[in-house]
Amino acid sequence: MQRRFLLRSRWTALVTLEHSEGERHFEVKQLDHDDAIVRSVLTQREYRVAIAALEDPAAWATGWLQLPRDPE
Repeated sequence: MQRRFLLRSRWTALVTLEHSEGERHFEVKQLDHDDAIVRSVLTQREYRVAIAALEDPAAWATGWLQLPRDPE
């Protein structure tokens, strides 16, 4: 994945992030070496995610996708 295209890109988390409140839609706000700072669209909370993790199709999808809710 080319880093120059990551900034301001939009992502959907296919698995719940640790310490999140169920946020699923994110935008890349900052790049830092091998990490990306992503901001939740819903809560504006920020998370540090490895750029390599964004390449995992089982965990992340590009764009904002509508997903079924997690079972409670």
